[in-house]
Amino acid sequence: GFGMWKKSKADNGPSYTMDLHGNNLTVDLEAFPEANKTGSQPMWTTAAIMAAREGTITITNPGEIHLTCNANYYYGSAIRASTSQGTTNGAHVVIENDQGNLKDHMVYLRGGIDTPGYQLDYRTIETYGNAKAKDITQENSVYIKGLVDIETDKHAAVFARGGWIRLGGGRISVDDYDALWTAGKGRIDINMLVDDDGTVQGAGSNDFVLKGNAVTATPYYGNSGTMNLAFTTADSRFDGQTGGTGEQNLYVQNGAIWNNTPQTYNIWSSGEITKTDMASVATHLYGGQDAAHTGYLIQDSAKDLTIQNYSGFMKAYIARDDKTDAGDDTAEKASGFSKKGNIIIEKAEQTDGKNADFTLLTSQEGIDTSNKEEVLSVMKDLAGKLIYKEASDGENPAIHLNGHVGLAEGLIAGSVETRLADLTFDGTTDGAGSVVDSTYHVPKNYPAILYGPKETAMMRGAKSAMASTAMIWRSINNDVERRLGDLRIGGGSDENGLWAKVGAGCMSYEENNTDFRTRFNEYHIGYDHAVGNAGWRAGTSVSYIDGKSTYENGTGDNDVTNFHVYATKTMKDGSYLDIIGRFSHAKNKY
Repeated sequence: GFGMWKKSKADNGPSYTMDLHGNNLTVDLEAFPEANKTGSQPMWTTAAIMAAREGTITITNPGEIHLTCNANYYYGSAIRASTSQGTTNGAHVVIENDQGNLKDHMVYLRGGIDTPGYQLDYRTIETYGNAKAKDITQENSVYIKGLVDIETDKHAAVFARGGWIRLGGGRISVDDYDALWTAGKGRIDINMLVDDDGTVQGAGSNDFVLKGNAVTATPYYGNSGTMNLAFTTADSRFDGQTGGTGEQNLYVQNGAIWNNTPQTYNIWSSGEITKTDMASVATHLYGGQDAAHTGYLIQDSAKDLTIQNYSGFMKAYIARDDKTDAGDDTAEKASGFSKKGNIIIEKAEQTDGKNADFTLLTSQEGIDTSNKEEVLSVMKDLAGKLIYKEASDGENPAIHLNGHVGLAEGLIAGSVETRLADLTFDGTTDGAGSVVDSTYHVPKNYPAILYGPKETAMMRGAKSAMASTAMIWRSINNDVERRLGDLRIGGGSDENGLWAKVGAGCMSYEENNTDFRTRFNEYHIGYDHAVGNAGWRAGTSVSYIDGKSTYENGTGDNDVTNFHVYATKTMKDGSYLDIIGRFSHAKNKY
């Protein structure tokens, strides 16, 4: 119970190291105490792994780790580090799963509280602040060096209620609640490079996918704290919003996507599920190092998105309002952007003496791109959605932002840009961008036609799957010819009846980005007989091939069915005429 925990001695606890030697670890904790007769609930803390005293629990050389904790009342976690009183060095959980192929050492975290009104009392990973900590390294902490896979429902996935949580990356998916919380001096670092004293050195390079809001504020447990979140690969993505009273530092680079979109939210007191749109605030947003390593932003919120400090390269997408339905021919061809909030950059920072760069795009759908005036009209509406506050500070403000506006083939991140123009922030009282008409142009790389040998793994796999099936179909193409040859050589021209063949084979190929190894069995049955007295013999047959293939990344099941009709005539001088008709059906499930 909570009282016993508060009275327990927190300092000078033991430390443990568990070497898994590459083995998997599974912990499943089911904690369902009964309420007493008055209907009150017990207050206790459950966790699959918990550091509750000064010391460190270290897990080394793991395979996969699966941790589950389910409870019915407060509080619950899969991993928790917290002590009843302050200690000199804090309580820590460290999982060293950053070796080899990171996905082979994933930490899977599941669980929750199923009692209505208590769901938010479960946090998949939670730390509580250490009152005696002199710096971040002495805070109670959870450090998972490699990847995590977290799924939650109606509660936060990661909560630094004080303390320090560090994750190497992975996937965090939350339904109907915020994903990440901080309060007090709490800090969350995901996919970050941090030195021994806790100073951030930059962003990491692991995949990181986050679904759910990341906020330095909680409804019941306080506010403030720091989040450092790095989305730095083309497979990284953030679907959610951010804000609070602390620091929200985001790195969106190298083709990663931040979709600033409202999330669904479970209201604790009523259990009602509602969609909540918040005005996102990023303390720092770090874009790519150059145009080739840009990050992508989708502004899907009706509220303004504020970037207090911005650097690097970003491309942002905003959808236009639906077309006006005036019921007559006066309906406008292109409407404005009133349903989406502005993007406000308060301050831009130079990198190596070069300005930050920001491009704002919308889809060209519904716009006559051959009509320059129509395109410019849309661009000018769009330009007003980007506000650079620093440009309106004083009479001669320092401008550290290069702005652009344009049309793209779609609203998907990375869509080909079809029209572009530069922005200026001069002459406005609020810093809103305006189009420089003379810079309007069609990008040199449009239309984009790319030729080259580059193939994705999916493309190579599809090609290999087709090739493996085609090759086994080809390998049995002459079976009927062989049957006709057997008839001529064996002298069975006067015999009528069934014939059958059973066979097996294997083949492999590894050239020209095609890679397969196939084993197959063949079953062939037919019937033929003499026709008339002119030396003709006719027949029909059906064959089936069952194959199993292995590819560069995957496997496949090959199936080939053939139907044949055939006839042959042997002349007196030994010459012959063969006629064969074939219908084939080949498929591969891969």
